[in-house]
Order: sequence, then structure tokens, then C-alpha cells
Amino acid sequence: MYDIAVISGKGGTGKTLVATALSAYFGWDYIDCDVEVPNGALLLKPIWERSYEVSVAVPEISYNKCTHCGACVGFCRYNALALTKSGLLFFPELCHSCMGCELVCETKAITRSTRKIGIAKQGKSGEQIVWEGRLDIQESIVPPLIHEVKALSRRNEIRILDGPPGVSCNCIETLKGIDYALLVAEPTRFGIHDFKATVEVLQRLGIPAGVVINRSFGYEEELQSYIARRNITLLGTIPFSESIARAYGQGDLQALLDELQSPLKQWGSQILGRRECGKQ
Repeated sequence: MYDIAVISGKGGTGKTLVATALSAYFGWDYIDCDVEVPNGALLLKPIWERSYEVSVAVPEISYNKCTHCGACVGFCRYNALALTKSGLLFFPELCHSCMGCELVCETKAITRSTRKIGIAKQGKSGEQIVWEGRLDIQESIVPPLIHEVKALSRRNEIRILDGPPGVSCNCIETLKGIDYALLVAEPTRFGIHDFKATVEVLQRLGIPAGVVINRSFGYEEELQSYIARRNITLLGTIPFSESIARAYGQGDLQALLDELQSPLKQWGSQILGRRECGKQ
């Protein structure tokens, strides 16, 4: 299996445009890891076939056993537990499911329970397999859902992982275990700033990467100079184009593939070539 994560430092750079178009053109599995706002399905239009609830471990407190010693509160680094005059309080939205509170509780007042945080769905767009993680409303703990949708979708030989923007723990969870990162860069001041932060993360993690510049006007000297200095492969560019924007905005995947057919073929060939070199 060969995992390609499509990521970007800044939101709105065209990451999902590249991820959906590339996966659809080659028929590769598509996994939407941007679980807070998954939107790849708006283009791929899969028929959903299966749905899985995703839960995380949370403490269940037996208040009649609790001696209010505060050991669990002292252990919790995320302030999910608090000791007040009226007793022990638990804030499930802050819990990171480490269950250290269960280990340090000498009276066994804390046991393990579960709490649903979202769903993972699997469907088909023609012959293409599509997966989506979708976080429940008001939930904030994202990495366990990304981890689960990646684990459930381990089926075919090549997978495109459409990651969340930024370099937070959500992005890091998407990058775990991948073989190649495809960075989508935007040639604006904010876009270049966030792109550099993403490059720093990838190079610290030792993940090989290539770059696609989206909404290009053809004179991105600062961005291209930085890419060359950091020894990253520039796969190509997508021009600033009204027809591409219209196809994407209307969710017209076929029109998008028609517009990008030549660059998609080029990017895929380079990625496949790297994969074959890695096998040797």
C-alpha cells in the first residue's frame, strides 16, 4: 500500500480540488481526513454503503467510591477533571482518553467507558472507493477519528488522504505512516507563510514531498525560490482560471478532470515513478 497525503498550510488553497481530481483520474481510493469539514464527497458524489460509529475511551466515575483525594485531577494535563467543594467534576469535551485517571485512582472509583465522537463512512463513486470521517457537532477531539478512518480504509494499493489544513495535531495524525506528501501552495503572503510552516514539519518528520502551486499567475519567484532552496520537487502549477473555479464551485468533477487532464497525468506519473524507485 502507498499512502499520499494532500495537505496545505492554509485553508482554501485548493487541497481538496487536487486530492479529489487526482484520486478520481487514477481511480485511487480517496479518504477525507478533514473530518471537521469533509467536502470531498461534494465532488465525488459517492453512494454510501457502510457507516461506522467512532468512539473514544472516557472515565466513568463512581461517586460513592470517590474519596476526593485529587490524584486524578493532579494527573490530568488537559483539565478534564476538577475537584470542587461539591465533589469531582468531569468535562468530557476536554478528555484525551489516556485513562491515566483510572490508573492513579486507588479506590477504583474510575472505570473505563466510551463516548461517540463521530462516524466513518465508506462508499463508491463508480469503481472508486471513497471514505469520509465526520466529527459530531460540538466535538473537539479530532485525531482519534482521523486514526480510525485511516485504519478502516486500509484496502487498496494506493490511497489519497485529503488532510486538514494547518500543522496542528490533526495534520500530524494524517501524516502518520504516509509515504509521500503532496503540498498545495497558494502564492499569496499568507499562503507562503503557512506553506513554509508545513514544509518545516514535513522535513522534521522526514517525509518526502512534492508541491503543486494553485491559482498561479506564472511569476511566483519567492515561492519557487523557497521550494528550490528546500530541495522539494515542484510537480507543477494550476493557473488562475475562471473555468476551473466554476467547475469546482459547481461540483462538476468531469469538467474539472477535463481542465486538469494533462497536469494530473504528469503529477501521477512522477508520484508513481517515486513509488517504483522506493520498491527497488
